[in-house]
Order: sequence, then C-alpha cells, then structure tokens
Amino acid sequence: MLQPILQTLNAQRVVLASGSPRRKQILENIGLKVEVIPSTFEENLDKSKFSPQEYVVETAFLKTKEVAERLSAGSTLPDLIIGADTVVSKGNEIIEKPVDKDHAFQILSQLSNCSHTVYTGLVLFVPSHSPVMSQGSPTLEGTYRSTSFVDSTSVHMADLSEKVIKAYIETGESMDKAGAYGIQGVGGTLVEKINGDYFNVMGFPLPKFAKEIASLYADFKKESEKKGLELNRKKTEVMVVSRKQELPIINIYIKGKRLKQKDQFKYLGSLISSDGRNNSEVASRIAQAKTNFQKMKTVLTNKNIHPDKKKSP
Repeated sequence: MLQPILQTLNAQRVVLASGSPRRKQILENIGLKVEVIPSTFEENLDKSKFSPQEYVVETAFLKTKEVAERLSAGSTLPDLIIGADTVVSKGNEIIEKPVDKDHAFQILSQLSNCSHTVYTGLVLFVPSHSPVMSQGSPTLEGTYRSTSFVDSTSVHMADLSEKVIKAYIETGESMDKAGAYGIQGVGGTLVEKINGDYFNVMGFPLPKFAKEIASLYADFKKESEKKGLELNRKKTEVMVVSRKQELPIINIYIKGKRLKQKDQFKYLGSLISSDGRNNSEVASRIAQAKTNFQKMKTVLTNKNIHPDKKKSP
C-alpha cells in the first residue's frame, strides 16, 4: 500500500520516536528509511484514569511530543515523526513490561489459557508548514500538527505450565515486552491463536499505519507530481522540473522570466548559501539535477543541438 509513495517518504526526514528494535525492523522491512531517536518520556501515567485504548494513545503522544520538543530546537524540523506505545490488557487491567523475572512469571501465569488484547497507539507529527495532514491538531504551540489512532488484536495463550513459563523467562525474551512475551520469537510458541493484526502484537500495527500514511500523503504526492518540486524564496520561484523526461533538467524562473542554463546553477548556489532551509537536501537535489543536465547536454551536443539555443528556422 505504501509503494506508490515510498519514494516520496524516503526523500524526507522520517523520525521514529522509539528505541524498539522491532518497530524499526518492521518499517525497514517495507523499505521505509527511518532515523531512530528514542523518547526519554517516563511512562508514569496513572493507569486508573485511562481505558487501555486511551492509555496507549496518550503515552504514544507524550513520547512523540518529547522527541518533537528536542528536535524543534534544531534548524530543521523532521518531515514526519512516528511515535508508538503498546500494552496488553486483560479486562480493563493494563499490563506493560515486567520489571523483573518474578513479575514476568506473574504476568504469564495470569495470561495462561485465556485471551487478552494487545493495544498499540500510534501518533504522527508533521511540521505546521507541511502540506501533509492539513486537518491535524495544532501541537507544541503550533510548531507541529498531529494525529493519532489505535489498533487492537485479540490473543489466546496456550495452557502454560510453571516449567514452560520459567524456561521461557530464562531465554531473556520477556523483559522488554508488554505482556512479558514476544510473538515474533520463542514467545510465539506460547500463543495458540490470534484475531487481528500480527504486527500489532509485535508493537507496530503495520497495515493500519500504511493505510493512514497512504491517505495522508496521497494528495501531497499528486500535487508534487503535478507541479514538480517548488522552492519558494520571497518573490523568486525556483522549479526543478522532472515531468516524464528521460533526463530531467532545471528550469528557474525569476519574475516569470526563465534563466539560461549556464546561469542557473550559479544562482542555485547562492540560494544554498543564503537560504535558511535544509541546505544539504537542496544541495543534493541540485547536484543530481546538474549531473542529469550535463548528461542531457552531451547527448544534445552530439546531435548538434544546444539546450540553451533555439533551433534555426
């Protein structure tokens, strides 16, 4: 579902506000490049004040917010921040990660031979100037916009003996996972069946995430393809035109007048040194366009055509 917009996403700075290796792995497995910046938010909300669904969304939001606050001090905001939180719930009891082996034993004994629900809350932040998520909620005094959603999966555990539980805990797999088990590892042998998304039990509801992101980026992608990449600086319009040409070139218009190719890269260089945007990203795009232009120029020169000269009548 993300394939049509994956190139767009990978051209942006996408931050995963989580230190979970499983979430990173899930995203990288679908080809999404993420920068991992774990949140330092202490998960200390009063569980008695929340339903499990509310709890995971609020915790995920506060995790994401903490990372966003740190990054807002930099010169460039990321294009997308992804935050998540996962808990296990039996009834209305919220079960998080075990604090020690005895606690892990207690949790797994409680889950044995019955069903429980895994909830994951996902939160997305984008900068307020982003064309994505125009209907998002203003966050951090309007610096970002945000949206959130939650997914759930029902899991039925096998009838676990004391010996099996203790042997599983000794693998070390339980200690960093909500519910004290990991379905993607040895803990999968403890599970009898599930109803819902397998990835959600791992800690990241991939299908729902893909659907939400595809919806958010669909209009943005259409607009980008239609107009090309636009860099606006005061009253000057700089357009990198890709269209469907085999070898894309750069066209720069200043007050409606197109610069000659020989002057365009010099002008772009001055933009890089004076503009306050992500200069490394702009420079990279310009360098690629310049390389493509030189290739095209060589082809046209071999055919006695110069890209800056009109054909003689």
